[in-house]
Amino acid sequence: MRSQDICDALRRRYPAGECVLVFEVADGTGFNVKRHADAVMMNMWPSRGLSIEGFEIKVSKQDLKRELLEPAKAEAIAQYCDCWWLVVPQSMSVEPDDIPVAWGLMKVGADLKITVSRQAARHQRQDILPRHFVAALLRAGQAIQVRSHDAAVREAVERELKWKMDAAKERLERGATGAERISAILDAAGVQIDGWKNTPEKMAETLKLLMKVQEVTPGAFTHAAAAEAHAKEAAAATAEMFQSLGIELPPIPAYYLPEKPKKRSKP
Repeated sequence: MRSQDICDALRRRYPAGECVLVFEVADGTGFNVKRHADAVMMNMWPSRGLSIEGFEIKVSKQDLKRELLEPAKAEAIAQYCDCWWLVVPQSMSVEPDDIPVAWGLMKVGADLKITVSRQAARHQRQDILPRHFVAALLRAGQAIQVRSHDAAVREAVERELKWKMDAAKERLERGATGAERISAILDAAGVQIDGWKNTPEKMAETLKLLMKVQEVTPGAFTHAAAAEAHAKEAAAATAEMFQSLGIELPPIPAYYLPEKPKKRSKP
């Protein structure tokens, strides 16, 4: 288990709104800093006495042994708290008798649920906190706000960057698909674009004309076929009228008739 996991467990136990929980709190600011507490919590409800509690987090037995060699060092910050806690993973073999009598012992399970193995002794703290410790608390609280703001900005930037990269990728894919389709059309037509005769500009103009012809041709064919049908009907009616009147049909000039295909001469 990591220290961060224990910090998350403490956040669950001391929710925002009811409590203010800050991490890495020094005993002062500037060059006078001698000691840090892993976490300090202050309850915001007057009914709870506006209590202040300090926490020492240990995730390895070696770190805990070093801490217990000089337990008095914790007093640099514990003196400003109503009680002091040692918080360790549930898997670490630590018993209440292993730690100072005044310290409470919390154990964090794999599900981040906290079990109190021994209640911390409450003692009389100073009613008025010294300014150097208040400054340290405010600095620790500001550090959390700055990290949260930086994380939000970083997330927004990464989200915007991802959107732009996805859009660029989509444009490239559309371009590649379009190029493949154009290549397939040219291959099917047996046309090769070069820099002299079949330039891209000429091929584009030809393609426009072909598309225009393709669009216009069906309508033109329909009109031509209809005109031919009407002409045949008119010619038949005229011939019938001339016949009923006993008038001989005039010969059709040769230039009105379609040319007959010429026969090839035998070799």
